[in-house]
Amino acid sequence: MPYAPCEGPEITITVTAAVTPTAIQNWTVTPTSFALNNQASFSGKLVRTDTGAGLGGMSIYLVINGVEAATPVTTASDGSFSGTWKPAAEGIHKLKPRFKGA
Repeated sequence: MPYAPCEGPEITITVTAAVTPTAIQNWTVTPTSFALNNQASFSGKLVRTDTGAGLGGMSIYLVINGVEAATPVTTASDGSFSGTWKPAAEGIHKLKPRFKGA
């Protein structure tokens, strides 16, 4: 007795790229209080969290009061980065660095 051909049900599989974990270390902003028309300097270091190695050539965005700045700074070969920020208005401002991944 012959058997009829058949197939099993189709299953959808999602495959994503492997992602290396990163962190921003040594984040500093100085000074933390100053008069309008002056500026603050910021710096930090982007590293792989699995090895501690710095990541060079990566874009770091400054986020000011929840709004991402349009122009990033680029990390040096050791992962370090720095820049300046000049506020447009008085007040209390919250700054943080953001790496969007690569």
